[in-house]
Amino acid sequence: MTAAAREYVGPMRDLQREFDSLGPWFTRFEVDGAVYGGVNSYEGDGRLALFWQWLGQPATILELSSFEGGHSVQLAAPSFVERLVGLEGRKESIAKSLLIESILGRGNVEFIEADLDRDPLTPFGRFDAVFCAGLLYHLTQPWRLLEEIAKVTDRLFLDTHYAATVETTVDGYEGKYFGEGGYSDPLSGLSPTSFWMTLPELESTLGKHGLVVTERHNHADWGGHGPRVVLAAVRQ
Repeated sequence: MTAAAREYVGPMRDLQREFDSLGPWFTRFEVDGAVYGGVNSYEGDGRLALFWQWLGQPATILELSSFEGGHSVQLAAPSFVERLVGLEGRKESIAKSLLIESILGRGNVEFIEADLDRDPLTPFGRFDAVFCAGLLYHLTQPWRLLEEIAKVTDRLFLDTHYAATVETTVDGYEGKYFGEGGYSDPLSGLSPTSFWMTLPELESTLGKHGLVVTERHNHADWGGHGPRVVLAAVRQ
């Protein structure tokens, strides 16, 4: 927590009350040794280290599905990051992210409501890098978002589940359907179903839009939920 943030919190601010007013939370945060929020902490998440390692020092970052701000404040923390825009589909999560930014941030983050299954990305401008973790497999048309990403950046960090087998083909893309909890479930997509692309289909789609996979860590099974890949794709 920065000195500026600590000064902003101040001795008169009741953080527990503020967190409680927006609960329940999934993400856990620590402020001056006190723990607030939920049970899952993103502090020291290895995906962030890979993001910097693979994509360098981007001055502007677009975060897709910023959720409760757990990744956001860490992505925006380095001095070379001038601007981070977090797009999120749930108003409740944006309210939580704004609280976290007011406590732990340094004033270079903007959170905007967007349906990433349908809304274009070009209105938000161009970015040095896009951070997309834990989102793509919650969408009904993941190939559409990949196309949108390629319009706004030359560098993508992507973390997603994918289909190990082909059960159906949708709009020419091979993969399988999965059930989602909808808007009321903050850990699900906004729609009742999602479509998981196969890994070859995913990489082929990125290549079709000019983004070539340069780094990849493949996980045969991630937490019992099936195969998952973490990759970097760069325009070459």
